[in-house]
Amino acid sequence: MLGHMGSPTLQHLQHEIQQICQILSNPNPKFPAKLGDTRWEIAPRILHIATHGKLDARSPLLSWLQLSDGDLLLAEIMQMNLRGTQLVTLSACETAAMPERGG
Repeated sequence: MLGHMGSPTLQHLQHEIQQICQILSNPNPKFPAKLGDTRWEIAPRILHIATHGKLDARSPLLSWLQLSDGDLLLAEIMQMNLRGTQLVTLSACETAAMPERGG
């Protein structure tokens, strides 16, 4: 689980992370999450990311999720080791938006 309150502050993020930690059997929350927290040898079974996000409709690979020490680009997310991950959830602004070209 990766979380970052960002700016403007996501007021309910800490509560969201606490609630999910109660549900998961082996939570490993990173709060505030850093770019280095997205690199792992063994992929998580469940990945929940809660932070600010921004869609770049002109260049979708430059869309990003905000972490405490920088932005995580979609191009970087596509390179993450998620082999074996069963569920990924994004709790961020604009994560449901689709660029005009592609999905």
